[in-house]
Amino acid sequence: QNCHQHKIKLDKFWQEKFSHIKIFARMDILLDEFYKLPEYMTYGFTGSAEFIMIVHFLVAAYNLRTPTKQYHWVYRLVVCCIVATGGGTTSCLLLGVKPPILATNHVLPLICICWYLINFSPYDIVFKFCSLPIIRFFMVSIDGVDRANSIMGGYKRGLPISSTAAFVSCAISGCGGAIWSDFLLGIPTQLQKPAYPLISAFWSSVFVSSGVLPLPLSHLVLQMYLSFVNGYRVLTGSPLVNPFPINFLSNTFHTVTRINTAPASTATPSKDKKDK
Repeated sequence: QNCHQHKIKLDKFWQEKFSHIKIFARMDILLDEFYKLPEYMTYGFTGSAEFIMIVHFLVAAYNLRTPTKQYHWVYRLVVCCIVATGGGTTSCLLLGVKPPILATNHVLPLICICWYLINFSPYDIVFKFCSLPIIRFFMVSIDGVDRANSIMGGYKRGLPISSTAAFVSCAISGCGGAIWSDFLLGIPTQLQKPAYPLISAFWSSVFVSSGVLPLPLSHLVLQMYLSFVNGYRVLTGSPLVNPFPINFLSNTFHTVTRINTAPASTATPSKDKKDK
């Protein structure tokens, strides 16, 4: 409803200010298409939603290959299934909704296939292919789109219940997989030592819940921003723990200029002090 009211105001504005310009004469049609852009990015082409999902599963299996190498293959597969759908599944269970991994017949088989290809493909060809820098860049960028879709899905699931439910569901959908991964692998969890997944999910939830933009535009902004940040982390090799724009600009400045930010106490002693 808020989105519809916002669109009506925009229609009225364009009609009053720019109706004399031919290209803006039917701005309502252009706005309709613009508001559908996030859906086009995900579902606009045949199989595009499945493609984004498969890339997400491949990225999850790729990231878990080394940390889980010492475990039995059954445990590794179970961890991959939980991590690949951990955010959405946890969110759905909290809200009393059927989780995607059980609500459809293709999610679980796809995770198993992606996990098998990453770990046991002939000559390890799939893992080596996904390790190529350019392929890795495109995969994590597409995974950012999937993460934005998951965050928005969590928000929409919780919105009919309450604003609090929408915010919590939104945040969990964005970082639940990472929290489960840390817990199952026996390392400090995101809750104990916040890192990129938890912090970015929190800021995304704040952005979406604030209502600064209508939901379709918030969805589009999240898709573009998380995709860009994921690609940036791969290109620069920077962990970028906090992706908040101010931290992002500061991190970019230090990465590009290679400024030495070591504290003064660790600096090498001067020549005069050495002589003494």
